[in-house]
Amino acid sequence: MSESLTFTQAIQASCEAVYYALTNAAALTEWFCDDARINLQENGRLHVWWRNHYYVTGEFTRLVPNEALAFTWFGRGEPGVTQVAIELAGENGRTQVQVTHTGFGQGEAWDAALPGYKKGWESGLANLKSVLETGLDKRVYDVPFIGILPTAQLTAEQMAELGSDAVGGIRIGGAVGGTGAAAAGLQEEDVLVSLAGTPIPTFQDIGKAVSAHKAGDEIAVVLVRDGVTQTAHMKLSQRPAPNVPDTAVAYAETVRELYDQLRTELDDLLADVTEEEAAHVLDEDGWNVKEVLAHLVQSERNLQLSLALQISDQPAAGFPNNPPAWTKAVTAVYPTLGDMVALWQRTLAETVALVAHFPNTLIQRKATYLNTGTTLLLGFPSHTRTHFRQIREAIQAARQA
Repeated sequence: MSESLTFTQAIQASCEAVYYALTNAAALTEWFCDDARINLQENGRLHVWWRNHYYVTGEFTRLVPNEALAFTWFGRGEPGVTQVAIELAGENGRTQVQVTHTGFGQGEAWDAALPGYKKGWESGLANLKSVLETGLDKRVYDVPFIGILPTAQLTAEQMAELGSDAVGGIRIGGAVGGTGAAAAGLQEEDVLVSLAGTPIPTFQDIGKAVSAHKAGDEIAVVLVRDGVTQTAHMKLSQRPAPNVPDTAVAYAETVRELYDQLRTELDDLLADVTEEEAAHVLDEDGWNVKEVLAHLVQSERNLQLSLALQISDQPAAGFPNNPPAWTKAVTAVYPTLGDMVALWQRTLAETVALVAHFPNTLIQRKATYLNTGTTLLLGFPSHTRTHFRQIREAIQAARQA
């Protein structure tokens, strides 16, 4: 058995950029892992974690900025501690990365672990190259894009009310234009039961269902529409990358135009809505109009915090998920519908101003910059419009009552 594994990768990026990607916790999550905690000094800690519950702990044993680093490695379920050494050699803006992983022992447990090390470093270094050269995380952009807007998980009881015997399903708010889902005719209020023959009772099951497929594959989609179960055939799309402007000022203008569209849509939605209708209590779990607006304000504030962390080279470790006390606090301080709308509009303006002040250091980090575009230009407009539908339903319920 080999006593060491060596991997090399040429990357069209400076040694400084590569070293940063190897030693910054936020940057590590953009190509290597799903969460990272590090103390960047000799004998400092290293902890990285993946969503499949695999994790690695270790400590740095060597740090030569922009040239080399080394650390110990002890992964979950592995037979012992190993060592990783990384060397960087740069010339004309190009960096040669060499990773040497040593310290493997003898026996079946080590033999079983070696393929995982090999696959992990090969795919990881390929993704490091992609992220630094193009900004595209292969873990995201190599996965086919379904192109749906999930809005709710339905239980078996709710499915039975729709005339289906499925154990659960996903209600969608429509399909993204230009995708296979749109071409297949998927539409708002459809409830998806399975993708590619795999049941999808939860949001997490959606990605699992297509994990073995690639863009261009055609899959079967079982759905319930108007109480009738039917099957559609959908071609999986390539995940779209956001078109992020090159400068912060131009980027902010693009975001402002998007937000102006959302403001106009909300103005049309709230035309002639009374204070009584906006405050109408639906049920114990439902939000009224003002509470939905409070959620949109909270979401925008969480977005601003995420952007501020990225500017500060820090990972976003998660944010509050709609705590009722926060919603009540916002609606208490801004009690009228006009107050709440004005607050939401001011919060949008703050986001635009924050984008306009993005530092060049953030813009130069291609993956981080691209990821902000995924959120600002693609994710958040869809999220907001999903809640606009919720506002429309709340208004209708108030008027029926």
